[in-house]
Amino acid sequence: MEPTRRVGGVARPVPSALLRAGLPGRAHEVREKHWRTSRQCHTPPRAFAHAFAQLAAAAVLALAAGCQGPLSRGEKVEMLMARSARLEEELLATRQRLAELEGTGRPAPEAAKTTEDPFRAVALRFGKFTGGLNADGRPGDQRLKVVLEPLDAEGDVVKRAGSLDLEAVEPAPGGPQTLAEWKWTREEFAKTWLSGLGLYAYVLKLDWPGGKPPASDRVLLRARFTTLSGEVLSAEQEITLRRPTP
Repeated sequence: MEPTRRVGGVARPVPSALLRAGLPGRAHEVREKHWRTSRQCHTPPRAFAHAFAQLAAAAVLALAAGCQGPLSRGEKVEMLMARSARLEEELLATRQRLAELEGTGRPAPEAAKTTEDPFRAVALRFGKFTGGLNADGRPGDQRLKVVLEPLDAEGDVVKRAGSLDLEAVEPAPGGPQTLAEWKWTREEFAKTWLSGLGLYAYVLKLDWPGGKPPASDRVLLRARFTTLSGEVLSAEQEITLRRPTP
């Protein structure tokens, strides 16, 4: 009976050539190596599926780990844009809440007060060039020039839209007498803004009713400027007109 040896739990014959050469141990090593190599090259389907699942899991973990790394420039921009949109929505909601509180007369919360426009017009004044206007070169003022400047809380001139009511009255012992009245809508008044030539204000050049200047040389001007938010800013100034030479 041919001699056998157990290799990997299986009885396998020892080649006679190796036995004659006196190398049964070497034959055993060769056969065992051949058997292990064959087993590795013929991995059962179930074992292969298990190995593939482990490989896929490792790939997912590696991908997740890569996603946690530094953001790209595009991803940072998208993140900042999303954050900006969220802040704009919060600001809009705060302004709406502030408008509701102003309508009910309740005090506004501190968070809403911080959104107030720092350049909001809080006062109105007549500019230094307000007064009579000589239109024909002859002595005397035939027309009226009015310069109006909206001011912010710091006293600086700011360009703000709104409508205007202007009245010219004559001071009299029995009470002021109305000489003329003018009105401008928001759209009409916006066209009178002048920026340049030393001016940054609303500039009005007006004709007296009937084209005839008042008899008195003292005229009181009263202006009421209504902002887009409904605030009314008032100003008064007395001017002196140059009388025509007889």
